[in-house]
Amino acid sequence: SNSYVYQTARIQSTTESLQRSAMGFGNSQFVFRYTIMQEDDIGSTLRVAPIVGADIPTWMDDQSDKYGRVPPSLQPGWGAWGPLLGNTFTWQTLDWMVAADIVYQFNTAAEGYKFGNVFRVDGGFRYRLWPWPLRTGVPAEIYASLEANLINVAQDQAAGVVQPNTGGTSLFVDPGIIYTTAQWGVVLSALLPAMQQLNGSAPLIHYEILLLFRWSFFTPYHL
Repeated sequence: SNSYVYQTARIQSTTESLQRSAMGFGNSQFVFRYTIMQEDDIGSTLRVAPIVGADIPTWMDDQSDKYGRVPPSLQPGWGAWGPLLGNTFTWQTLDWMVAADIVYQFNTAAEGYKFGNVFRVDGGFRYRLWPWPLRTGVPAEIYASLEANLINVAQDQAAGVVQPNTGGTSLFVDPGIIYTTAQWGVVLSALLPAMQQLNGSAPLIHYEILLLFRWSFFTPYHL
């Protein structure tokens, strides 16, 4: 998967306040999963699957605005590899789905800068809004979704020196809407911070908007 990112932040110093921004393609992420537990019943399925993968740099980590090169935290990508591993859980019925994961990502350095490693726990619930009741032959389905993301980020390092105004722990709540067919789907959601305990003067996130597109290359028969 990949993402096109637009980020903006107000950088405050002792003498001025600057609005900095950057946009471009972020790192590509490849994830492989293997189901180790599967319990199927009429109208429902439960699965547990470990995952392993990596963020792969797309080299869009040198973007500039009118003030010059933007800080690393605002770059669309970070120019480094980020191996990850974790475990996933899903329980899906014809009407709703519960999903959760736990993931740890190891970030490497690029051009002397290393972003902090990331530990995250995610949980989500989605409920079918349309069609209701479910019937055969429908071309698509619409779901309401609600997720929560607990994310702990270690402090960054520049030339081996820990950066005091980076890293911390955040909790986000993400309401959204999902439109899905057998072949493709679209997700629109807002990431709203419920708690941010960041180090030093690390910038707070006010909100994020995500628009995701999914295309299945392997099977047109399952959502």
